[in-house]
Amino acid sequence: MLLGTMSAGMTTRDMPAIRAAVITGLLLVTVYICTAAPSLTFWDASEFATAIGTLGIPHPPGTPLYVALGSTLWRLVPGLSPVQAGTLLSALATAGACAIAAALVARVSGRCALGVICGLCAGAMGTIWNNATETEVYAVSLFSVALQLALAWHAQASDDDRPRILLAYVAALSVPLHLSALVATPAAMLLANTDVQGRVRWPALVGSGALVLATVMLSKGELLVSLCCLGAAVFVGSPRGMRMTHVPGAAPWLRNASVLTLVAWSAVCIMLLRARLSPYLNQGDPDTLASLLHVMSRAQYDVAPLWPRRAPLWLQVGNIAQYADWQVALGAWNDVTPSLWRTPFTMLAVLLGAAGGVRHWRAHRISARVMLVLLVLSTLGVCVQLNLRAGPSYGIGVLAQGALHEARERDYFFALGFWCWGLWIGAGAWAVAQRVRRPVLFASLVPLLMILGNWTAVTRAPQPDRSLAMAIADELLHDVPPHGLLLTAGDNDSYPLWYRQAVDSVRPDVQIVVTSLLPANWYLRETALRAKLNVDTTVRATVQARAGQIAAQQIGRRGALAVSILLDADIRNAIGRAAGVTCWRRVGLVDIGLRSARCPPRVDMERSMASSQRLAPIRRPVARRSPDGMVAAFQRVASCPAAAVDVALTGRMPADSARRALLDIACNLR
Repeated sequence: MLLGTMSAGMTTRDMPAIRAAVITGLLLVTVYICTAAPSLTFWDASEFATAIGTLGIPHPPGTPLYVALGSTLWRLVPGLSPVQAGTLLSALATAGACAIAAALVARVSGRCALGVICGLCAGAMGTIWNNATETEVYAVSLFSVALQLALAWHAQASDDDRPRILLAYVAALSVPLHLSALVATPAAMLLANTDVQGRVRWPALVGSGALVLATVMLSKGELLVSLCCLGAAVFVGSPRGMRMTHVPGAAPWLRNASVLTLVAWSAVCIMLLRARLSPYLNQGDPDTLASLLHVMSRAQYDVAPLWPRRAPLWLQVGNIAQYADWQVALGAWNDVTPSLWRTPFTMLAVLLGAAGGVRHWRAHRISARVMLVLLVLSTLGVCVQLNLRAGPSYGIGVLAQGALHEARERDYFFALGFWCWGLWIGAGAWAVAQRVRRPVLFASLVPLLMILGNWTAVTRAPQPDRSLAMAIADELLHDVPPHGLLLTAGDNDSYPLWYRQAVDSVRPDVQIVVTSLLPANWYLRETALRAKLNVDTTVRATVQARAGQIAAQQIGRRGALAVSILLDADIRNAIGRAAGVTCWRRVGLVDIGLRSARCPPRVDMERSMASSQRLAPIRRPVARRSPDGMVAAFQRVASCPAAAVDVALTGRMPADSARRALLDIACNLR
């Protein structure tokens, strides 16, 4: 894709392309496997691993094709756990995407080395590398993008309709895979509908646009509108449409493409079928057409409109610049802030990317134009469409005090843009290297330095990364009384627990209730069914009210009630009041709710000390610094049982402000 279709001839360029793909793919998959997480990680990865292990339905939009691919790989490769299969899928998909890019560069330029350098630079970008080392859907989405670009290149080079039809099919698979893959489709369609002289075939491009719009509208739950758009594409490609438009260059292939688009969409029915079997993981419960469309459109979330902006547009664009600073030398300064240790390398990468873009434009404007469109769509386009709040570490001191920020850093939304820039970095390194004596060796230093510069920052192989999420999950489940109900706060104290229960059969007697999901009626109904509770889903209520209702019934039938220490103390106490809890007893990483006229000591010293000893191995290693900061945060959580024991021994809260903040914020011991 990078240097376009400089030549339609394929026979003389096959071997350099094949060699470039094999070398790039093998090198990157080796790097990714060496730095991959061998077990659970935080955020969505543990949920996706649970879905793979149970053929379940993760959070909207459900990603059924991704789950099916991961589950198939798990069953085909002996000795892998579901989470390892998901991580292997990410590594293979990312390496495959970069291998495809390397092959295209080598094919059009005739230089294997150039293809390898470009592919390695793209694969070494920090966000791309992070996505490749855990169970994450964005890695497979990137492979879909690379496949679309390869099909578009072949269609443009050979003027063959068959790759155009396959391109439409792969693009439509974005609905059951992940809609982020559709970001690249307009650029791919532009290339596929450009002739060898660089002229755009507008009727075919308009028909292709109707296909893309149909897929977009389906992803928004607008089934009727999407079918109308599909019908428009069929009309443009039909003989009647050709006669009525009187426009040369119409596209009869659109009819077959429309049929395959419907076939691609049908993969979402996996969710419909699985939901009716009530799998362990059944987010959104899409067991009817209406609820299926509800899940596909992510209706349960607060999806932002284009206007008003959730943060000033200049601030949102600045957030992308912040994330761009995390791509090439994170090992020098692995933090959210710029640094003299890291940012100069970022600026050098910007200059190399600009040089690569200029060289690309001069070499072949057809593909350079497409690459530029792709870069704009995957950065500014995504920024405008998603309308994100400022990141958690960005806009402080600029936005009003108390302004809402994103719950986590969202650099992965812009991964495709960073991947594109990585390809141009490789091209820029090649262009600069032509001025020295050994250009291949000199240019190869750039991807090598990028890999070395990011390795220590992105690797998930050492402790505590390799086992922290699983250790926290086990500890949260360990101290819940038999057949107890555990209220959790959100993703990171819930998803790893789901995996341990559903896949590894650890403490299946514990009923986990995620308080952040309780506003969704489908989740409240599902929780009531599984916990054998009687709750009213027709009345709108706060999270505390719904959680309090569940907790009251659990205690009323003499069942045990436990609360994750990650649940805010004020919310915990409000739930306790609604349930008639008179005492909270700290045991390890949970608070046990009691109804007692005389409360026991606040901390169960013996069991908390045992919890501290079990968590000691993951507290000892020093957590790597990272923009995400989640590993370090959960290491602090792992120190809570020991800190609670210290409080119990002294009988008072510590005077040290840092220790006091740990107990109040991380441990919620108030």
